[in-house]
Amino acid sequence: MELRVRRLWIQVHLVIGLTAGAVFVVMGLSGSVLVFYQGLDRWLNPQQLTASSGETWKPLDDLVAAAQGAEPRRRGPAALEWPYDDRGALVFWFKEPATARQGQEAEWHEVDVDPYTGRVLGARSYRGHLTGFLYEVHETLMAGAAGDTLVAVTGLLLTVSLATGAYLWWPRFGRLSRAFTFQDRANAVQRQMDLHRLTGVVSLIVLMIVTLSGLCLIYREEIPGFLDDIVPVHQWPGEVNSISRPDTSPLSASQVVAIAEQRFPQSKLRWLDFPVDATDVFRVGLHNSQEMAGAGFSTSDRLWLDQYTGEILAERDWHTFTSTDKVLSAMLAFHNGQALGPVGRVAVCLAGLALPVLYVTALRAWWLKRRIHRKKSAISEGTGPVPSNTSLSSAGSQVEPTSHLRS
Repeated sequence: MELRVRRLWIQVHLVIGLTAGAVFVVMGLSGSVLVFYQGLDRWLNPQQLTASSGETWKPLDDLVAAAQGAEPRRRGPAALEWPYDDRGALVFWFKEPATARQGQEAEWHEVDVDPYTGRVLGARSYRGHLTGFLYEVHETLMAGAAGDTLVAVTGLLLTVSLATGAYLWWPRFGRLSRAFTFQDRANAVQRQMDLHRLTGVVSLIVLMIVTLSGLCLIYREEIPGFLDDIVPVHQWPGEVNSISRPDTSPLSASQVVAIAEQRFPQSKLRWLDFPVDATDVFRVGLHNSQEMAGAGFSTSDRLWLDQYTGEILAERDWHTFTSTDKVLSAMLAFHNGQALGPVGRVAVCLAGLALPVLYVTALRAWWLKRRIHRKKSAISEGTGPVPSNTSLSSAGSQVEPTSHLRS
């Protein structure tokens, strides 16, 4: 019975790896680069993303006007992002169609403004530069509206692959030392399997954390609904709308920021979404100073404001979070490694690079075993030459190497 179960998991592990392995490689490589995307992007585009030194920003409404002046044919902006340090540019986002609501597909265009001088530093499309393109690949696999689902399925398959790999590797009593060493360097198949096994063991925990946190990010608004009957957890507000007021102009960005800073005086502004139609709302994301160390880009404090009155229609306050809420809010920090600072980011980067190694070694071992099987079959049928230096018994030992599949 145990042998049949083991063979089943071997087949599951093999089929997932051969069919979805290439996608795992794409996700791993793109994720490894994106761990350091802020610094990398500024290093590649210093003139566009580096602000001048200064102490005081220009008024926010003037900065909004500067961004609008750089894109006179576009409606907006649709969103803005605050820089992650004092030398970063303020990033404004425009989209087409301009009326696309949150979650709807749109083409995004970026305008970068120096907050100290109000000067427009540059503009570019979201897919028109390296980190933007990699984000599109990593988040949607360039699949548009179906991207979230495709990435989620990929994450589930990777989770199963990691779990089955761990099961197949798990050493029997008294064989722990063999599980962490190369078995037979002279055997080509065994060499590939050992490299595959050891790479998987070393990266297993980090890869599992990154994969599961990625799934939580995709379904962050749906997960509380599943957990509600099990543990205390706050629900997301769902769709929130303003009451249309045709004779009233929407609030300015500075007015919205003033409301947000008054509501969360200890939190730091991260982003602001502008309303895209007459009933949409302002959305504000702020980083709470008491969140997990290193999670500087997460935004647990959030506001949904009526675009005409500034009334708070919904909010998420980190100080009211349950333990489950706080864990879920830290998923981004776990996913990109910021939860553990520079060490965590390096670990996530290396774990992403492990996926190509796992795929190549598995593919190589599978191909070598197939070639050996074909040669063995040809010899037994008398249709192929018998190798002068290889007996059938030694060929058999190559076909059935000692590996995590056989231990």
